[in-house]
Amino acid sequence: MPPTGSVTQEFEKLSNWGRWGPKDERGALNLLTDSTRAAAAALVTDGSCISCARPMKPRRSSGNYLHHMTGSGEGAPTQGFGSAGDWVGITIHGLEHTHLDSPAHVSWDGNLYNGADAREISTRKGAMRGSADLAAEGIIGRGILLDGAAISNKRWMERGDRIEGRDIDVWFRRHNIVPRSGDILVVRFGRDAAERDHVDLLQAGTPSLGISALSWIHDHDISVVASDLVCDEVSTTESLGDKRCPLPIHMLALVSMGLWLIDNAELGKLAEACRMKSRYDFFFAAVPLALKNSTGSPVNPIAMF
Repeated sequence: MPPTGSVTQEFEKLSNWGRWGPKDERGALNLLTDSTRAAAAALVTDGSCISCARPMKPRRSSGNYLHHMTGSGEGAPTQGFGSAGDWVGITIHGLEHTHLDSPAHVSWDGNLYNGADAREISTRKGAMRGSADLAAEGIIGRGILLDGAAISNKRWMERGDRIEGRDIDVWFRRHNIVPRSGDILVVRFGRDAAERDHVDLLQAGTPSLGISALSWIHDHDISVVASDLVCDEVSTTESLGDKRCPLPIHMLALVSMGLWLIDNAELGKLAEACRMKSRYDFFFAAVPLALKNSTGSPVNPIAMF
């Protein structure tokens, strides 16, 4: 990871503060417009759909996903009406469930995106700025797949590997994709293939985006980044990373750029469909729950061809 000084310099270069007004909270979501959504809808030709969400396994007993039944069919009458119900509790963030990060999720030097005071996120009132419900109308637009594993002809990217801006240019030139303002960049590190072979990419040195990839994203007006990991080099040891900024990609994206992130997507089926169809752009839709005053939301991204 870069030293804090480098992160601070990049913060200023990548900043979208004030771009959409001094009180803006939506950040790069402003790049998703009626015209970009209409253009994305025109990409649908055969109507096939792929879910890009990791399944949430029922009855998981860990602290980040709890599920129990409030009613079941076990006592249902043999005649007449019966019903079953559920209670679910989840931790929004982390390394397991597919979720959306809003700008309320991360602060830097006491500031949120666009200079909002981090103290506006409180345990009593929740996220009073940059809440996930700002995206309740949906993250809808053209998705473009960046397959980081395929760039290097690997089944998955290995620990310590990074995708830099030059890699992105090479990939999209190879597949004749011209990025457009408002595009949703979908980044596959190959988590699906690694997990099938019982390889854990979530240990120290998680494959990640490099800082130059954020510059590419900024220069091409990408609206949202979705990935099958978290785009940052997650560190599980104190010897790795800068303690002041352990997640530089998250910090720069959410705080400086106002770039919303979708973490822990499932992208294996999408990558296979793109290979089979020889096309790497598609209609993309991800609709979060309308959770007021929240730092994020579970989400089920859909790719449609």
